[in-house]
Amino acid sequence: MSEEQKEEKFKKLTRRELLAGTGGFVAGVAVGSGGISLLLPPKEVEVIKEVEVIKEVEVPVEVIKETEAVKEVEISKSACPYCDGTFSTLGALRAHIDLEHQPTPTAIREVEGRPTYVNKVDRPTYEDFVVGTIEQFDQKNEVFSRSVWDEEYIKRRAAAPVIEVDKLVMLEGNALSAGAIYMDDKAGSDAPNYPGYQGHQMGYGGLYDWEEPVGEQKFPVSDPAEMSERIKKVAKFYGADLVGICELDQRWVYSKYFDSLSGASGELDIPYKYAIAIAVEMDREGIEKSPGYEASAATALGYSNMAEVAPSLARYIRSMGYPAIPCGNDTAQSIPIAIDAGLGELGRSGLLITPEFGSRVRLCKVLTDLPLKPDKPIEFRVQRFCESCVLCAKSCPVGAIKFGERTTETTSVSNREGLLRWPVDVAKCYIFWKTNRTSCSNCIAACPWSDMGILG
Repeated sequence: MSEEQKEEKFKKLTRRELLAGTGGFVAGVAVGSGGISLLLPPKEVEVIKEVEVIKEVEVPVEVIKETEAVKEVEISKSACPYCDGTFSTLGALRAHIDLEHQPTPTAIREVEGRPTYVNKVDRPTYEDFVVGTIEQFDQKNEVFSRSVWDEEYIKRRAAAPVIEVDKLVMLEGNALSAGAIYMDDKAGSDAPNYPGYQGHQMGYGGLYDWEEPVGEQKFPVSDPAEMSERIKKVAKFYGADLVGICELDQRWVYSKYFDSLSGASGELDIPYKYAIAIAVEMDREGIEKSPGYEASAATALGYSNMAEVAPSLARYIRSMGYPAIPCGNDTAQSIPIAIDAGLGELGRSGLLITPEFGSRVRLCKVLTDLPLKPDKPIEFRVQRFCESCVLCAKSCPVGAIKFGERTTETTSVSNREGLLRWPVDVAKCYIFWKTNRTSCSNCIAACPWSDMGILG
């Protein structure tokens, strides 16, 4: 790339890219102005008059005190995951990757629609950090279910302060989210008082229903690889943005289901061989406005899209004579399934990071016995990247994301044991949602991959 081309690309850096090279994020607010000179040629620095605040969040004093030590953490340099370069700011690193490592359109087409630095591997990268026996996870221990039965957690959440919000702003914001979740809320499940977001509920109908009959005539499948390509095309036709296939690892199936609406719990028997992992992109502009109502609406719309694409694909497979069940946030853990299916890698934030959209995706899946050919997992050096990047941790208003090295310690029953990783304190995260009067996606908005993804 010529110097003229590089300079032209520098001119196109977004304000968020500039902010990533500044003092970072504290409680969701971008602050400071140091580091801009590392991103732009001198003549471009002159036009930067001030740093724009992305989102101002009024965080309770109790929360600020709890995370004072966390907010002081800084890193001295950031390492490029694709070469030996090191940079003093995340903004400079992001500019470097954009200039030197993003593929040309021709290169993208040559590698199945993915950049040249995405490698297929024989086993998922999380396996390098499995240090103990991985037991199946009981769904009642995930944070949303704990709000039904965990008395200590219920008391903590009830005691959380609530910020003051303009009533008209809150009215319009809640209306935006209500429209976004409408499809899932009305059609996702026929369970009484189903609010959306949860996926399949045992014993009820709706789009996530498991009981729809399988077609009597079975479509012959002589080539599972060919059928896999067809499934991916059909899933994208129904609205999926990314699709991958893996053999279903029973470690990721919940040991027991838990119905947070009724408190019912029971054993799960999921005999299917394959999982079709689906990612739906969330609106970039909406997520960038976290922790506001626009970000919550972007999340809600992702759930409504999930409630359309997964059941539609399951209906397609059933109509061809094979069993298939659509799943949202139920039945099995979506992130490890998506990793197994080659959609991305696990990041510091505890979320899936994809090459295309970063963690700006919602995940669902279809479990089936339709003969398919599994995809290989991928690696694009997210593990190395996350070791030096701490923007998601800096952006968290309550310090729920860990700085420093990986650990086997857990924060609560909501974390799996046997893994060396950055455990997320999901209770702190969810309690902040009450304080904030709406959900929070700061970690997603702050992740460089949300901008650096090849489609972003």
